[in-house]
Amino acid sequence: MVFGFFKDGNELYNEGVDLVKRREYEKATKSFEKCLDKDKCTKKDMARIMLSILGIRTNPNLPGAYLSAAETLRKNGDMSFEFGLTQMNAPDVISECEATAEMLKAQQMPANDSTYEKKGMALINAAQGMQAKVGNRDLIFYDLFRNTRMTGMRLSAMLMAAGFESRAEGMVWEDIKKAAEYLQTANGYWRQFGEAGKDSQGKIKKYSKSCTCWICGREVSGEDVHFFSMPSEISPQLRDARDSPLASADENYESIYACRACYSAISKRIDVIAQYYHNMALTEIANMRSEMHAAVSSLESQINYLRMMR
Repeated sequence: MVFGFFKDGNELYNEGVDLVKRREYEKATKSFEKCLDKDKCTKKDMARIMLSILGIRTNPNLPGAYLSAAETLRKNGDMSFEFGLTQMNAPDVISECEATAEMLKAQQMPANDSTYEKKGMALINAAQGMQAKVGNRDLIFYDLFRNTRMTGMRLSAMLMAAGFESRAEGMVWEDIKKAAEYLQTANGYWRQFGEAGKDSQGKIKKYSKSCTCWICGREVSGEDVHFFSMPSEISPQLRDARDSPLASADENYESIYACRACYSAISKRIDVIAQYYHNMALTEIANMRSEMHAAVSSLESQINYLRMMR
């Protein structure tokens, strides 16, 4: 047996290549790292390439891992090589790495009211980059490290769907009908990806629904966002009292529709009243507790007095 300490750089590189074929990636990483430490070695450039690809396996969600691999490959020009049983072409790998890094950066952007639109556009741009740079080719690293077959075009459809969903979230307060349009577009891309559109169909229906507020008469769109349903007793005389073509109550006349302003005003007032009575109840309980303690203390004093009189 020849121990690693006595192997030269090229032998260590060949050892790493063999370990990659056996999918013993941790051991392969150590062999390639030892190869770089050897003074006389003609395979150092290839060892760096192998390590950069193994870095993607270790950090599959880190954009920098893909960009580092792309830069390492770019330094070595247009070349083909094997990674285990996978044949790789440097320009294709570089394109995939750059497109994947852009995708991950977009996906990892924060999602909140101030970033939904920006994140949505970043995802759409990443989708377009995936189309242009990878297209119908299978993604090498999905197959290699995730054991999943995924083409650039299919992944692009998923990114487009996610992008329009994010843009929809950003438009909910400003223009909810536009948000519904974005969700419809997202659904089309989800179908291209091979999924049904998650839960967006219900949102689209609610976002598109319009009503007249029973209380203030304002016309508003967006159920459960800009208007809400409130249980009520609607007598027959009141059912046709509204002139607006938009409904102000549900079909069964069991609930009225209230715009967010009216609904929240009522809810907040109810909260204030409930808090007032809650505080009163706590005060009464505290008073009763004090009276009970006083009564118990008085009884204890009387019992002690009677015992002393025996």
